[in-house]
Amino acid sequence: MSKHIGDPGVYIRSLASRGNVGGLAAAVPASIRALAAARYDWIVIETVGVGQNEVAVAAFADTTVVVSAPGLGDSLQAEKAGVLEIADIMVVNKADRLDAKDTVRDISASLRLVPTPAHGWRVPVVPTQADAGGGISELRAVLDQHHAFLIKSGEFAQRRRRRRVAEWETRARQIARQQVDAALRDGRLRALVADGELSPELAALKLMEHLHDADRTTQH
Repeated sequence: MSKHIGDPGVYIRSLASRGNVGGLAAAVPASIRALAAARYDWIVIETVGVGQNEVAVAAFADTTVVVSAPGLGDSLQAEKAGVLEIADIMVVNKADRLDAKDTVRDISASLRLVPTPAHGWRVPVVPTQADAGGGISELRAVLDQHHAFLIKSGEFAQRRRRRRVAEWETRARQIARQQVDAALRDGRLRALVADGELSPELAALKLMEHLHDADRTTQH
């Protein structure tokens, strides 16, 4: 990224997830829409890790690429984390390593155990060597093939529909969380809980009732 950040037509922005569920920054969905409106040809969302809580990117991307590396046990980790189910393309980087072929074989074998999606796309495994540019043209070709497949099968339109719903759900949770965080600063309730005069469960219910009443008052 440091090599291309100054290139014309390239915009790179780092966004901290700040503990947001799913491993994505809260601003990602809106950022995607903004970049799409600016007519960028490619929008790449990079996440870190393959944990079970870091697969939310699949709800916001047209194509999900999962990158593994040989010698790290990524194939087994991928199976445990469930990323094989959300991957459209699997990439094995550092393909120049001697054990890269074993990783490609293991992931390919694991993918054969995953049921074929209803829309029929079979996930390919693409070896690359990013530092030398190896396999990048092949990966680009597969990305184009997947995009063409999405268009032809009608899955592209369905993914865009699901993305809008996912962004709505995400935004609703963000607003609700902000309201709850503000309500939790209520010193009176906090003192009652701290002194043991009110159970945490009942205090939580009272807090939610307060938010509901405040929302109803605002609507009126």
